[in-house]
Amino acid sequence: MAYATEEVLEPTLVVLQPETHRWVEIHEAGGRLITVIEVLSPKNKADDGAAAYLRRQRAYVSGGVNLVEIDLLRRGEHILSVPISDAPDRTGAPYMICVFRAREAGAT
Repeated sequence: MAYATEEVLEPTLVVLQPETHRWVEIHEAGGRLITVIEVLSPKNKADDGAAAYLRRQRAYVSGGVNLVEIDLLRRGEHILSVPISDAPDRTGAPYMICVFRAREAGAT
């Protein structure tokens, strides 16, 4: 008795890497966003990613959100919410941390 055989292809394993979020949002009890801690990634400094990050950064600052930016990347321009020219002498410093403290409404 003869049996028919079928060839079966080996399965292909596809592993999807979820996007890693490199920020922490802190909300007050009522749900209002009060602080964001952002760890910059190479994507934040790449062309399209930098534009998106700068938009998000402006939204935080204009929205009265405290912003802590941690840039531990040795490559690319620093894109912090405070102008680099306002930073103290940073000769030889490859890393930057910037804290933008939002003013409370009515504060001077």
